[in-house]
Amino acid sequence: VDELHTLKKSLERCTGAKYKGKRDGKLSLTEIQVLANQMNFGLPPKRLAALFKEHDLDNSKHLEFTEYKTLMLEVNKTLAVEQLLQSLAKKSSDAKPGLLSLDDVHKFLKEQGDVKKPEDTRAILNKLTNSIAGVKIDPETDAYVLQCLLTRDENTAIPLKEEVTQDMTQPLAHYFVNSSHNTYLTGDQLTSNSSAEMYRIALEHGCKCVELDCWDGPKGEPCIYHGHTMTSKITFKEVIVTIKEYGFTYSPYPVILSLENHCSVPQQDRMAQYMIEILGDAIYRGDGDGLVDALPSPEALKNKESDDEETEKKEAEKKKEKPPTVSAALSEIIYLSAGNKKKQQALWEEGTPVLAGSEACQMVSLAEGKFKKLSTNAALKKTVIDYHTRHFTRTYPAGTRVNSSNYNPMPMWGTGSQVVALNFQSLDTPYRLNSALHKVNGNCGYVLKPETMLKILSAHHLPKPGQSQKGEVIDPYIIVTLMKSNGEESTMTTKTVSDNGYNPSWN
Repeated sequence: VDELHTLKKSLERCTGAKYKGKRDGKLSLTEIQVLANQMNFGLPPKRLAALFKEHDLDNSKHLEFTEYKTLMLEVNKTLAVEQLLQSLAKKSSDAKPGLLSLDDVHKFLKEQGDVKKPEDTRAILNKLTNSIAGVKIDPETDAYVLQCLLTRDENTAIPLKEEVTQDMTQPLAHYFVNSSHNTYLTGDQLTSNSSAEMYRIALEHGCKCVELDCWDGPKGEPCIYHGHTMTSKITFKEVIVTIKEYGFTYSPYPVILSLENHCSVPQQDRMAQYMIEILGDAIYRGDGDGLVDALPSPEALKNKESDDEETEKKEAEKKKEKPPTVSAALSEIIYLSAGNKKKQQALWEEGTPVLAGSEACQMVSLAEGKFKKLSTNAALKKTVIDYHTRHFTRTYPAGTRVNSSNYNPMPMWGTGSQVVALNFQSLDTPYRLNSALHKVNGNCGYVLKPETMLKILSAHHLPKPGQSQKGEVIDPYIIVTLMKSNGEESTMTTKTVSDNGYNPSWN
């Protein structure tokens, strides 16, 4: 009685509907029809009546709580899941009809990349046991439990995990790096304020490549601002202090300082002085073993304990835009060096990814327009992809984006460009795409270049339009938009499922 009364009250709170049933621990067919409408599954009245009769074991024309629960388990089954269960059962040597053994479930989850060891599978099933009262799922699994496995929070098309789950021991060139353009700006590119606080915000949102536009400032102090504009200026030193304080509070993996260097030699010397004094051993200068054949891994550049037990943070590689004269002091702490853009593009056009003997720490930086031309040329694209297996490319918004809007990062990612810099102060669609990409690996700032496949099976508990509690049961369909690596979009629409917003199936 109490279980069913609690169910009724909870449904009242969720749906706003009022049930007039007595506190007798039973539900009539009429009440179940109301519940069905509120929960948005539109079984034909005859089918629902047949199910009601089937589960009314004592022919009382009312369902007790346990009878109602078994009815809902039956309704909640999805054809796509039933078919999946049957296909998995065919591969099993010991499965009973309509059931999967623990070993069968483990093999399935392991193939999906969800688990490694049998105890991982058992832990997932035990978690489901706690949330599905009275349903036995170990050691045998039926279609309903399989459906719960597929619809659990951890099983998403893009797994949004709080912890790092990917291999972090590969060369840096194998990862997409969460990257910011003109990080210091709070608004547009012409008149907005510059602030060191923007570096803190970017770093705490998982950014691992920040940009510093460096110019000669008063009294020999280098400053940061968007040159030749009315944006305000901040000192180089306060930005380095901010990066030192917040660079590793969110993620231990390396921070790349992208230096757009317009300073005179004396102020470049001052920049080097500040970085050495403030960042200290955190600056990565290479391992000193001669030619760099491959970039180090994020794991190798993580925070580590030194011999004197002080934390040594590898503050990561510095990239420079080469001015006419470069300070020797600054050059000594530069690791990722900017190559000649025109020469590199000419090589690509010849079908040569990179000159023989080139070090992996050489990179190029290209505006979105120039890179887009490369990414849409089929002949060039393969060469550029080959280049990105070993070398970095940084892309950045066109100078015409004075409102700090962003470009579509997909064409750049599609050719393997790792450092796709965006305006973090603009929360537009490209920014959200970048944010979504980096959620897949704990938002640590580094994501392995992925292989992805998408298939639509079913949906569950879809709301009525506008979250309305009134109106007829919906006829749902799904529109999927895929953004291709060349920047084009491809849209696919599923068929419509009539009268079922509760558990429609498209398999």
